[in-house]
Amino acid sequence: MSLPNVVAATILITALTLACGGAEETPAPTQQPAPAAQTTAPSAQSSQAAAQTTAPAATEAAEEENQGPQPPPKDELIKFANWDDNPVKLLNWIAAYIIAHGLDRPIRVIDVEDGAYQDPLLANDVDIVIAADGAWADEQSGAGNVIRLTNASPVDASLAVVLHPSMNQRAPDVVRLLETLSIDPELLTKQAAMIRGGRVGLKENVVGLTFLKRESAVWTNWVGEDIAALVNQAIEDGKIGHCRQFINYAPDRMGNEGSRYCKDDPTKTSGNR
Repeated sequence: MSLPNVVAATILITALTLACGGAEETPAPTQQPAPAAQTTAPSAQSSQAAAQTTAPAATEAAEEENQGPQPPPKDELIKFANWDDNPVKLLNWIAAYIIAHGLDRPIRVIDVEDGAYQDPLLANDVDIVIAADGAWADEQSGAGNVIRLTNASPVDASLAVVLHPSMNQRAPDVVRLLETLSIDPELLTKQAAMIRGGRVGLKENVVGLTFLKRESAVWTNWVGEDIAALVNQAIEDGKIGHCRQFINYAPDRMGNEGSRYCKDDPTKTSGNR
C-alpha cells in the first residue's frame, strides 16, 4: 500500500473509534451522606426530648410545694356588716362565733364606714346586717332586694335583722339561727358597755367570749343541744376567735418555720411564703 493510502486508512480508523467510544460519559461518583449530619440530628432530638421530660417534673414539684388548704370561695363566707357601735359589735361577735364553731361555717366580720351597710349588702359584699333601719329594710324587702327577718333586732326593737337574698339557699341553717336571736336589751346594753378602747381596754372578742361562758342560759335558746355542745367544746379548746383552724406555712428553703394563717381568711394563700 502506498504512503498516501496508509495515512488515509489511519485517519479513517481514528475517526471511527472516536465516533463509537468518545460519546460515553464517565459515571459521576456516588455521593455519600456526610457523617457529621447524621450524628448531629439525633443529638438535637435527644435534647428536645429531655427538655420535654424535665418541664412537667419541675411543674409538678412546684405545685406540690404550694399544696395546702385553700381559702374558702366568696360564696361560702358568711359576712357580717360591722361598725363602731358597741351593741352591734358585741352581737355580731357572739353570733359569728356560734356560726363558725357551732355550724362549722367560715366567718368574716367586715367593717363598713359610718354604718353605711346599704350598698355593701345590696352588692353582696356583706350578708348580714344585725341592726338595719326599719323603714329601709321594709322598702328593700318589698322590692325583693333583702330578706327582713320577722324578729326585731336585739339591739333595738325599731331596727331589723336583714340578710342578702342568697342566704336562703347558701346558708339556711344560719338564717334559722338568726331568726331565733333574742337577748334582753338591758343585758346587751350592760355587756356592750364593757367594751372600751385604749391600751388597757376590752374589745368585743373578750366581752363576747365571757358572755358565752357566763350567759349560756341566753344563747343556748338560739340553737339545738348539738350545736351548743360544739360551741362549748370550742371554748374549752381555747378557740378565742372565729377562725375554725390555723394552718402553718411550710418551712422555707432554709428550713425556717413559717408563720400560721387562718384557713378561713380569703386574703391568705397556702404553701410556702
